[in-house]
Amino acid sequence: MPPAPRSRRGRALAAAAVAVAAAAALLVVLASGGEGGCSATGYPSTPECVAREYVTRTDPSKCDFVAAELLEQLTGAQGPRARARCERFAAARPAPREVRVIERERAGDTVVVELLTDGREGSVTLREEGGRWRIVSFAE
Repeated sequence: MPPAPRSRRGRALAAAAVAVAAAAALLVVLASGGEGGCSATGYPSTPECVAREYVTRTDPSKCDFVAAELLEQLTGAQGPRARARCERFAAARPAPREVRVIERERAGDTVVVELLTDGREGSVTLREEGGRWRIVSFAE
């Protein structure tokens, strides 16, 4: 690491270099798909991204993020009928205007993600199944 600049001009140049590096890092995050580095394509790779995608999507693909057991419990149906009911529900709900991840907490083999959605707090609990994070419970 080089020594700290002693002149006023040297310190200003060093501060500018830090600002440029921070802006470059922000651009990398935004180019990779947005907040938290969530990918704009493919299956989300983190619990936070799965939670965010579930809340913001209004198409049937959001049902992919829910564990089969929970899907059946929520819809009162089993197998393909549970999926069909989930898909109808997904299409009937508008996307929220604002979704923010507030907190993430690991508890054993699960991760709890707390969200703020259009001003309302809620949380989802996720567990990794077959290499993908799936939602196993919801709470408000």
